[in-house]
Amino acid sequence: MDKRGLTGQYSQFVIAGAAIAVIAPKFEAWRPAFWDNLAASVQLHHITKLIAIDHRDCGAAQIAYGASSIADPAIDTETHRKALAEFRKAVGKRQPKLTIETGLMALDGSIQMFSRNAGRLPRRSDRVGPPRRTDARHHPAPPSPSRSIAPAGSVR
Repeated sequence: MDKRGLTGQYSQFVIAGAAIAVIAPKFEAWRPAFWDNLAASVQLHHITKLIAIDHRDCGAAQIAYGASSIADPAIDTETHRKALAEFRKAVGKRQPKLTIETGLMALDGSIQMFSRNAGRLPRRSDRVGPPRRTDARHHPAPPSPSRSIAPAGSVR
């Protein structure tokens, strides 16, 4: 958070499973705590951005979706990518003014960001992956695929 200039400038909510805890049917009973906390943070602290970080080899993902959901790194990534997309959609419905960032933390602490600024219409610079070529003169650089920004299992 130091690198982003956010030290002491955020509210933190930590729950096992992070975003998976908010959207997986297995953890439905936990949802009110997250949504109530988020609403209070928006109201009291006037937050404008939510950063959700899941982590690899997540036991909550295994509980929610089965051992096969984290069987290898590619499957693990896809499980979290889908869960975080569903999480962004759910947050966007309840708190449409929030900017939402999501990512997946590796066990070494590096983070692969899946989205930034999901609360607004995406810009070309927000895409992950190779740039699309619109013509021979326009080649925008893709965003960095990983950044260390938050501890695993945090929803901020």
